[in-house]
Amino acid sequence: MPIGQKRRRFQTYATIFVIFAVINFLINYTIYSDSRDAYLEDKLETLTFQYSTITGELKEKSDIYFEEIINQDNILHLLYKLNPSNIDSRREELLHSVSDSFKRMQERSVRQFHFHTKDNISFLRVHKPEKFGDSLIGVRYSVEEVNRHQKSLHGFEEGRIYNGFRNVYPLIYKGEHLGSAEISFSFNAVSHSLQDTFRGNYTFIISKKLVDERVFSPDENYIVSSLDDHFYSEKGYINSRERDDRERFLISSEINRKLAQEFNRYHLDDNQKPFSKLITHNGDDYIVSFLPVSNIKGEAGVAYIVNYLKDSFIPREFQKFIAYIIIADLIAIIVIYLIINHVRQEEFAFINGLLENQSNLIFVKSRDDIIKVNSRLLQFFGYSSLYDLQRSNHTICDFFIKDDGFLYKPDGSGDEFLTEQLRDHPDANFKVKMVDQTTKLVRIFTINMAHLKEQDLYLVILSDITPNELEKKAIEDKASRDKLTTLYNRAKFEVDLQESILRRVTFSLVLMDLDGFSKINEDYGHMAGDKLLIELSSLIDDNIRKSDIIYRWGGDEVILMVNDKMLSATKLAEKLRGLIDNHRFYKEIPLNASFGVTEHRKFESSEEIIARAEKALHTAKLSGKNCVITC
Repeated sequence: MPIGQKRRRFQTYATIFVIFAVINFLINYTIYSDSRDAYLEDKLETLTFQYSTITGELKEKSDIYFEEIINQDNILHLLYKLNPSNIDSRREELLHSVSDSFKRMQERSVRQFHFHTKDNISFLRVHKPEKFGDSLIGVRYSVEEVNRHQKSLHGFEEGRIYNGFRNVYPLIYKGEHLGSAEISFSFNAVSHSLQDTFRGNYTFIISKKLVDERVFSPDENYIVSSLDDHFYSEKGYINSRERDDRERFLISSEINRKLAQEFNRYHLDDNQKPFSKLITHNGDDYIVSFLPVSNIKGEAGVAYIVNYLKDSFIPREFQKFIAYIIIADLIAIIVIYLIINHVRQEEFAFINGLLENQSNLIFVKSRDDIIKVNSRLLQFFGYSSLYDLQRSNHTICDFFIKDDGFLYKPDGSGDEFLTEQLRDHPDANFKVKMVDQTTKLVRIFTINMAHLKEQDLYLVILSDITPNELEKKAIEDKASRDKLTTLYNRAKFEVDLQESILRRVTFSLVLMDLDGFSKINEDYGHMAGDKLLIELSSLIDDNIRKSDIIYRWGGDEVILMVNDKMLSATKLAEKLRGLIDNHRFYKEIPLNASFGVTEHRKFESSEEIIARAEKALHTAKLSGKNCVITC
């Protein structure tokens, strides 16, 4: 062959290789980028869910404190008789009345306990009784709003001394508005709950501008954040972290210094959206997620929850990305070499071997049929050969299990359903569920497809992500549980209730409340009360059907979702009432309970059925307690 012709042929193959290498890079980088972005987005969603769950639990705890300690006749009567001549004596009486309760509240992470007059003057800071009499107008939006509208408010807010996750309640006595009261939790409370329940390390930073405008003496409690000089960190929290877990504190501090160099180019308060950063420190990889916290007025970005999570998923994905590029390029070089040497059979043998060595499920599809599969796919679906699969008249998507959040083939869809979905939605991260015919276990896969235009073929790869999905599900289940009783919590109930309504299934609610439980707490102590609640939860859970679900509604109340009509739910309530009445509880403490039962009605909202269950329970209380009332 003439030298010029050889050179042209070489240039042709070189051009083909370069084009392939670029396409190979772009496809693999897209897969890696999508996987990385989806993983980081998942971490942000998880952090948002964690924060929502923990602050929701703190609100429920605050509501209990308000009802048991503040919203009592002796406390409200003190404020009702307040006048200019007795203001100091009433303040001392009030401080004396709530001091012991506040000490117990402090042990359960309450930071601030504050009473305000109806004209927004600080009347008593139980946590700092020497500071009082200052106006909160223009400083404490929550207090002004509660006193203006006489409705409680809950959320994050900066104050004169500290910030807090605040719960502010109106004080009403004998029809008269007396002022408001506040129970606040520090970020320490949120952080400890997060770290006790979930993985990772958590910190909290707050806008320096906001603190400087509101706080009496910022330097007493705050220090400029090592992340961004537009934000503060709390000295108390920094000191406690350095004392309690110095190793993790030092790691997060060193990571902050690395992040601060990047934040020099832009500031956190310019962002106000959740985001994550991947940082390598001492050979370990960390995902640092920033969740903006809105204040009680709804203003975003006034503070951030920062989560440091040691995680090697993204670096592993990057290594796979590099490996796939190298492998694919090497394959391309070998394939070109085989083509040049006219060794077609060897070429196919190599490609077949490559497919067989893949742990993923891989098939090649023409417009009419599957023309190539690897043995892993045949083994998974229980076929001995491609011919058997083709003869079964099944398409791959026929094996997809129908489930919410997963891709499945609707009835009446054609054979092109899968390729149409992947082609029409190239940015979608589709997931599917399928049964492994070898193990009979359900596995979860992601799907990627490449269109080989010259041959008009589709290369489809199904990657097994079952371990990641199981870990995610375990985290979500833990966040859906009440910490004391391990029953499902109220947030989980609200999701399940809405889902049952949308599915239009028949179900009933059984709302139960222990009779005189606050008196038991007073006589035997809250530790005994907690043990009773744990024992009661197990008793109920052991005596309901698998299809019925029990949730902790709040305090000593539980609610059951019974997948049946009201008659069955009423029989169950009577059974549980008798079991509780006759059960020998901890320390032989007698317990009985009142029940409200109702059935969901057509086109009824969640608020309406809950209100009717509460009405039935209230009637049971008025009817002498220890009884079941339907509504």
